[in-house]
Amino acid sequence: MNLFATHYSPLVSAHNLCDKHLFSQAKEGVQMAVSALLIRGFDPESMPIAQSTGLPHKGGYRFHPATQWCSLSKKNWLWNWYHTKEIVAEIDRRFGKSHQSDIQLEVLIHLFLETVVEWPLEGLTPFARCLNQSKGENTDLLEWDCPVEAYREFYNRDKAGFAKWTGRDPPTWWRGMSATA
Repeated sequence: MNLFATHYSPLVSAHNLCDKHLFSQAKEGVQMAVSALLIRGFDPESMPIAQSTGLPHKGGYRFHPATQWCSLSKKNWLWNWYHTKEIVAEIDRRFGKSHQSDIQLEVLIHLFLETVVEWPLEGLTPFARCLNQSKGENTDLLEWDCPVEAYREFYNRDKAGFAKWTGRDPPTWWRGMSATA
C-alpha cells in the first residue's frame, strides 16, 4: 500500500509510475478511496461492488497513513481519485488493457459528488510519507522539506531493481538503470 506522490499533479504522478506499480496502484487507489469515504461516514452499502466478492467494497488499509491522508479533506480524496483514474488510463495506454478499478471509480465519484458529509480539513494537505520507515529505512527522507522530492528519492533508492516504463520514457528525475520497455 502506498501513494507514490512524485509530482503535485495527480496525472503526472500517475505517468511517473513504473509498469509494476500501475496495476497495484489502481487497486490500492480504489481501496484508499473507499476506506476514506467509509471513514467520513458514507453508507457502506452504497460502495462499488468488489470484483472478488460481488459485495459492496469494504476498502482496505483503513489505518495506513496514505488512507488516512485521503480521508482528511475533499481535495486529498479528489487528488487520489484523479491519480487512480489516470493510472487506469495509463494501463490502457501502455498495455491496451482495461482495469476493474475504472468502473469502481465512476461509482465513487458519483457518491462523492452527491453525498454531503463533513471533512476535517480544507484544501490539499501535505502528502503522507510512506517510505518504508517502519522497516527502519529512508528515515532521512522524513526530514526533507518537499514530500514530492522525498518520494522521488525513495523511488530511486527502492525501485531501481525492477522499474521499467513500457512505451513511455522514465521520469526526468529517474536515476535508475532501467530502460524503456
